[in-house]
Amino acid sequence: MAVSNLLIGAIRRHAEEAGRDPGDERLLRRYERRRAEPILAMDAVISGLFSLYGTGNTVVGRVRNAGLNLTDRLPVLKNILIRQAMS
Repeated sequence: MAVSNLLIGAIRRHAEEAGRDPGDERLLRRYERRRAEPILAMDAVISGLFSLYGTGNTVVGRVRNAGLNLTDRLPVLKNILIRQAMS
């Protein structure tokens, strides 16, 4: 939702400021550049999770489970992770 609001806001500002077409390539490229870093970060997180859950290594599994249990016991950390995932 936040991503679509960002795009809508960028299109609206651009259209109001310049009176240009909302499909203007420069506008869309600017939006694409702003989103590149968060997309790469999310890709890294997803790849990491895939590796953590896809391994048959019992040590990795135990460390993963310990981390999940710790996160579950620390509401502050849990809320930070939830907010990050929702943004």
